[in-house]
Amino acid sequence: MAINPALLVSTTSFQEVLVDRTGAPLTAGVVTLYQDSNRSILKNWYQQTGTPGNYTYVALPNPMTLSAAGTLEDSDGNDIIPFFYPYNEEDSVQLEPYYITVHNAEEQLQFTRDNFPFMASSTVTPGNELQIS
Repeated sequence: MAINPALLVSTTSFQEVLVDRTGAPLTAGVVTLYQDSNRSILKNWYQQTGTPGNYTYVALPNPMTLSAAGTLEDSDGNDIIPFFYPYNEEDSVQLEPYYITVHNAEEQLQFTRDNFPFMASSTVTPGNELQIS
């Protein structure tokens, strides 16, 4: 089943720079995204492509290795803004947040994020309206 683009959530920053525990850019760090409820199952995240009025969303590599500057980048070396899909991709109704791990190039865990992005308990109705409970 195709994802519903209306349910995608982008990061809030123009450019994401990840840093290690000392504050230095997380050069060659690795970001891995899982289902929060089952932290062994990888979960897709997306990049926006296309032209205005005709955008599409393609899955990003998971795990993803960061650039020399500690940023997310596409295969051409361009910084990107990731889009998260915090719903089950099969039904686009069930809330399914991410569990994210970030390791440095030496495979040492730097930080984790659970229940990301945080969303109040919610369901999507057949008309794609979001109901918050």
